[in-house]
Amino acid sequence: MKPGFGHAKGAEFERQIAKSIVHAFGAHGIKQRECWRSTLSGGHAMSCGDLYLSDRLAKLFPWAVECKYYRKIDWQNFLIPPKYRKKSWKEWQWVEQAQAAVQAKPELNLSALLVMKENRGPIYAMIVHKALGGCPKLMLFSDFLRSAVNAND
Repeated sequence: MKPGFGHAKGAEFERQIAKSIVHAFGAHGIKQRECWRSTLSGGHAMSCGDLYLSDRLAKLFPWAVECKYYRKIDWQNFLIPPKYRKKSWKEWQWVEQAQAAVQAKPELNLSALLVMKENRGPIYAMIVHKALGGCPKLMLFSDFLRSAVNAND
C-alpha cells in the first residue's frame, strides 16, 4: 500500500462493517440509513465509536463499534496481563479508544466492541469488559454478529 492510503483503507473497512451489521439485522427491518460510518470516524459528539447507529438499531445491537484495519496485528499483545502491558502498544490503544467511545455517551448504555482485521486475514470482534479483569474475549466477527442477531430472535 502506498504511504498515506491507510485512511482510505480504514474508511472502507468501516463502511464494510456497517453494511454487514445492516445485512445481519435486515430481518428486523433495519435499513442502510440506520448504520453508517461516522463523520470524522467517531471524532465528534454525534456518535459513539466509528459507526453511527440509529436508536432503533442501538436497541438491537447495543455496541459502540471501533474498527481497525492494519497491515499486521500483534495478537500476542492482547494476552499480556494488565500490569505488564505497554501503553505504546497500538493494540491496547485501540481497546482504550473503544472504551472511551462508550464513556463518551454513558446514557446510551452501550458496550465497547473492537472490530479488527489485518491484511489477508479474517475479521475479528473483541469485547473487553472490566468485569473480565481486562481480559479480552476474541471471536470471528461473523460469529459475533450471528450471536447478536440470535439474541434478538
